[in-house]
Amino acid sequence: MRRTVTLELAEEECRVLALLARRERTTRTAVARNLLGKALREHGLDQALTEYRMGKLTFAQAAKTAGVTKRRMLSVIRKRKMALYYEDVETDPALARLVTDRKG
Repeated sequence: MRRTVTLELAEEECRVLALLARRERTTRTAVARNLLGKALREHGLDQALTEYRMGKLTFAQAAKTAGVTKRRMLSVIRKRKMALYYEDVETDPALARLVTDRKG
């Protein structure tokens, strides 16, 4: 189900939105919807990673909270050069396999 949300944007943001819509041969609404969706997913991932780093979530909980697979979560953690907690690897056989497969 979709709902309508009204936003007030700065003039420059409107100009960029229109430019992207022309380049992508779509509407400003479609571009805004896609960009907002990406930003919301990224924000959710950032929040889950912050809580993981603080020890509030396990690896599996962080992946579930972010709405990503364990493989994707591991990839992001490595890309951001974050520590992977040993306890998670020790207690999560699927994660242990991912870590082992990646090393080999």
